[in-house]
Amino acid sequence: MKRQFVDGEQRIGSDEKLSKIEVVENRSSEPTVSDLVDGGVHLVKVACLGAEANDRAIDGTVPRALSLFELIRAIRPAASIHFNYCIDPQWVLRQYAPRRLRQCPITFVVGSRHLDALRSAVPPPLAANVRCVGVPLPFAYGTHHAKLSLFESEDGRALHVVVGTANLVPEDWGAKTQAFYHARGKFAMAAKKAKGDAVAVTANAIVNSGGTTSTALTSAVAAETAFVEQQTVTASTSTEGQQQQRFRDDLVAYLRAAYPPSAGEVHRTIQFWVERIEQADFSHIKDRIVASVPGRFQRSATNGDASCRFGHLRLRRLLSEAFSAEERQRHKTFVGQFSSVGSLGARPEAWLCDEFLTSLSGGRSMISASSLKLIYPSVENVRRSLEGYAAGLSLPYSSQTHQKQTYLKQFLHQWRSDRLKRHFHLAHFPPQMTKIG
Repeated sequence: MKRQFVDGEQRIGSDEKLSKIEVVENRSSEPTVSDLVDGGVHLVKVACLGAEANDRAIDGTVPRALSLFELIRAIRPAASIHFNYCIDPQWVLRQYAPRRLRQCPITFVVGSRHLDALRSAVPPPLAANVRCVGVPLPFAYGTHHAKLSLFESEDGRALHVVVGTANLVPEDWGAKTQAFYHARGKFAMAAKKAKGDAVAVTANAIVNSGGTTSTALTSAVAAETAFVEQQTVTASTSTEGQQQQRFRDDLVAYLRAAYPPSAGEVHRTIQFWVERIEQADFSHIKDRIVASVPGRFQRSATNGDASCRFGHLRLRRLLSEAFSAEERQRHKTFVGQFSSVGSLGARPEAWLCDEFLTSLSGGRSMISASSLKLIYPSVENVRRSLEGYAAGLSLPYSSQTHQKQTYLKQFLHQWRSDRLKRHFHLAHFPPQMTKIG
C-alpha cells in the first residue's frame, strides 16, 4: 500500500500562520546560490543529524546537504513549478521564505487522480497565485512519478533545474536519505532586461488578476512569447552553443513527450517553462537526463527508434556512446538501488538479467548474473530506521508479487550508510552505478 497523497487534517487558514509554523532547523542558516553545486548532487539535510553529517563536506568530496527551505532561499525564485507524485502544498509553501516569495507564481503538477486532493489542501489566502494541474495518464495502472522542479531566479539571471528523489512531503525531506541534482542555466546577456520585464508582468498579472490564475499566466506567457519573437540574440542561436546544449535538449524533449498537446491544461502550462529553458544556456553542463515517459514507442522512418528516447534503453544508448567497447568490458559490477518493486518476470532472464542488465552495461551481452547487486532495505533496516515500520509505506513491494519472483532475494543487499551517518535513515534514492574491476 502506498502512503496517503496529502495530510488533509493539517489545514492552515492564513498566511500569518504559514509564516509562524517554520521548522526550527530552517532558521539555522542563510544559504546563498554559491552553496549550490552547478551540475552536481546534494544530499537532503536530515533534521536530527548534526553539522558533521549535514553542513560540513565529508573529506571534501560531498557537498553540503540542503533542506528544501535552504534550496529555495538560495535561489529566491520569482516563479517556480514542481512536478511530483506526492505533494503537501501547505508544507511546501512554508519553505518559501521570505514571505514575498509565496506571492510569486507557484505551480504544482501531479497525476490527475490526485488533483482534487491537492487543490483542496492549498491554503485559501494563497490560492490566487498557486496553480494546481493534473496529468492524464495513458494507462490505468500508471503513475505520475516525476520529481522535477524548475525555478526562475528573482534576479532574473538564471533558470534552476532540480531533479530529486523525494516527494514534496515533510517526512521525505527530513527523515530519509534523499538527494537532488541541481543545474543552473544563465539567460543570454541580451535577454536580461526584457526577461526582467516579463517576470514583472508575470507577478503583476497574478496580483491584478482578481484570483483568476489561468488568465494571469496566459498574460505572462503572451508577454514572454512577444519577447521571444523580438529577441534575435539568444543562447540557442549559436550553432556551436546548440551542439553543446544536450542537457537542455534532454529536458525539453522530456517535457514535450510527457506533457503533449493531448494532455490539455498541463501542456499549455509547461509551454512558458519550455520557452524559458530554451533561452537559458546549459552548455557547461555535460550531464545527461534519462527520463521515463509512459506510452508505446516504435521505430519509424521519421522518428527513428523511438524506444531509445526514454527509459533504460536510453541509458543503454548513452553509456554505449560514452564508453568504448573495451572500456565497457572492464565494468565488472553493476549496482542498482530502488524504493519500490514491481513484476519482473518468472525468471531473472525474463527481464532483470537480460534487458535491464544489458542496459546497465551499455549494451554488452552474456554478462554474469552475479555482477548485478541490488540494494533494498530489509525488514530489520525498516524496523530500526528513524520512522520505524511507518517507513515501509515508502517501500511498496507486495508479498503476492514477491511469491512470483523469489529469485530476487539472491540479488538483494542491505542498505548501509555509515560514512554519511545515514544508516538509520532509509534510502528513497535510486541511483544506478557501475564498478570497474
